[in-house]
Amino acid sequence: MKRIFIEFAGITTGLGDVICIMPLLDKFRQYNDCELFIQVKNPIAHKLFRETYPHVKFVANPPEDLSLFDKSFSLVHEKPNVPLQQTFAPQLGFFDKEYIRPKVDSFKKERPIKNKYVTVGIHATSQLKYWNHPSGKRFQPDSPNWDDLCGMIRKAGYTPVVV
Repeated sequence: MKRIFIEFAGITTGLGDVICIMPLLDKFRQYNDCELFIQVKNPIAHKLFRETYPHVKFVANPPEDLSLFDKSFSLVHEKPNVPLQQTFAPQLGFFDKEYIRPKVDSFKKERPIKNKYVTVGIHATSQLKYWNHPSGKRFQPDSPNWDDLCGMIRKAGYTPVVV
């Protein structure tokens, strides 16, 4: 079986970024019928995918000898205003813009809030989602502000919760 190593150039160590691209990487692995090794700098990322993506191997640093792999390359994230899957899909050889919903392993814990809720992470690693980011509206002009978004969440019957 082929062995392929992928590292990420310009991607953050943010957990959300890794969660977002995992289904695309698994699609790549299946399409290429390979053993896929990816460099993920976030130390807890691999714990979220052990069962969901068992055929994807996580490494913290690039191997010293890349000749152990049939192919190795870097994925580059250069466009902060383009969704990650759309940015990486062409680099992996996929040109459809179909979004693939990420999956993570299930962790059975007691719900911290009994009502239905939506969690909102305002502390993005690139700070692009901060309400006071000087270029936020320029990069995402159609995005609602936090008050609008929380209002939409409440109208849908959920409680917005900041994490």
